[in-house]
Amino acid sequence: MSVDDIRARRAAAEADCGGLTIKPDQYRRTVVDSDGLWVADCYSPEIAVHIAAAPADIDTLLAMVDALTGERDSLRNTLSTACDELRATVAERDALAAQLAQAQRELAAADMALMDAIHERE
Repeated sequence: MSVDDIRARRAAAEADCGGLTIKPDQYRRTVVDSDGLWVADCYSPEIAVHIAAAPADIDTLLAMVDALTGERDSLRNTLSTACDELRATVAERDALAAQLAQAQRELAAADMALMDAIHERE
C-alpha cells in the first residue's frame, strides 16, 4: 500500500462521512459522522476519542510525509550537485597530475641532456 493509496482512501472517507463526533451516553460513546450516521460504539472514552481523531491524525501524518518527501528531494538535488562538482574537481586534478608528470619527464630529459653535455666537455 502506498501513501497515494492512503491519501485516496482518506479523501473518499471524507467525502462519505465528513467529520466525526462523539455522542456520549451513560455507558458508551457513539462515534457518528457529520450526517449523524453511526460509525462505531466504544465503551472506552479513550477509544472513542482515538476513532474520532483518526481522520485529523491521518491528515497530519500525510502532511508530514509531504514535508519529508520535499526535504528528501531537496537533499537529493544538493547531493547530485555536490557529486557533479566532485567529478569536475577530480577531472581537473587528473589533468593537473598529467601536466605535472609531463613536466617532470621533460625536466628529467633536460637534466640528462645537460649531464651528457657536461660529460662530453670533460
